[in-house]
Amino acid sequence: KMRREYIPDPIGFANFLQPQSYRAYVNYVIRPSYALHRDMGLLRRTTSGQTLDADMSFQNFFSGRLLWDESMASHAYRWVRDHPGGVMVGLVGADHVKFQLGVPGRFERLAAAAGGEGGGGGEL
Repeated sequence: KMRREYIPDPIGFANFLQPQSYRAYVNYVIRPSYALHRDMGLLRRTTSGQTLDADMSFQNFFSGRLLWDESMASHAYRWVRDHPGGVMVGLVGADHVKFQLGVPGRFERLAAAAGGEGGGGGEL
C-alpha cells in the first residue's frame, strides 16, 4: 500500500524508463545535474537534512530524482483530476521538464492510464 502512495502506477513508472530516449535524457540532463550538485558540494546532504560522510552516489541521486518527478506529477495529476475546470500552476525547475521526460511526461502517463480523465483536458 505504501508503494502505491508514492508510485500510483508502478508498471507505467517502470515502463517510462525503458525507451532509449529516456537513457539519452539521463545522460543529457540528469548526469550533468549530478555533476553540478557535486561541484557545488550539495551531495553530502539529503533532502531530509541528513549529513552524509561522502557524496551521495549517482544511483541514489538518480533514484531520488525519479521519485521527486513522480511525486510532483502524481500530485499535480490528482489535483487536476479532483478539481475539474480548475487551473493548476506548478513552479518546477527546468531539468524537471526538459524533453517531456520529467514531470510533464509522467503527468501525461498518469492521465492516459486513467483514461485521460484529468479535468481541463489533463494537460500539464
